[in-house]
Amino acid sequence: MPKKRPKNTEDSVHFEKKFAKLQEKYLEEGLSQETQLFLRRISTSKIMPGDVRHTPLLRTLCEICKDLLLNELEIALWALILEKVPYQDTSFSFHLLYSAYAAKVYLNDEITFIDYHLCAKYSDFFQKYQDWFLKSQTSIYVEAKELNSKFLELSTPPAVHECQLINYNYYVDDILKAPSNQPETRENTPSKKPKPSPKKSESKPQENSPLFPYDEEFAPESPLIPEE
Repeated sequence: MPKKRPKNTEDSVHFEKKFAKLQEKYLEEGLSQETQLFLRRISTSKIMPGDVRHTPLLRTLCEICKDLLLNELEIALWALILEKVPYQDTSFSFHLLYSAYAAKVYLNDEITFIDYHLCAKYSDFFQKYQDWFLKSQTSIYVEAKELNSKFLELSTPPAVHECQLINYNYYVDDILKAPSNQPETRENTPSKKPKPSPKKSESKPQENSPLFPYDEEFAPESPLIPEE
């Protein structure tokens, strides 16, 4: 069923704070390697019209993920809805947003805190979403087997021909980012003879270097979905 615009009540502050806290955690953790792979595959799939391929499509998908706090299962359903629902007479960015929201609603019982966020960010969001939904509802039906198949399709490890989608460091990046279980300190590190300082000419490994070739697309500096 279409969602309704949440009312301005005393609870609004509570929900806004809840969203801000959850989004802060979501952004701190960052988009996982699997999430990034899902989004890259969606952005290069045949369901994307040719006239939007010159746009920052991947960055738009990432921004929507961060607005709706999407996980991998929700992204898989999002991809299925995009395949089933034809592009309508609205901007393609909002077509992406509405279909992602439909996936979020379908898989969750309570997302009021997200509703308040969307109302604050996009004027008349729910009125326009209802218009989109009423035109799309007959196409949105998804069976569990379909969702499972799409999830497996998107999560399959990248093949050789997909080397431009994802760096081979995909397999070790999460391990490299993980902190050591027992960090060395002065108290628990055995005493060793001091080693000579490295020469200035010696190169040092760069810290926090991106392992994905286009990681800046996963951190847009400004909103990419304009108001309709």
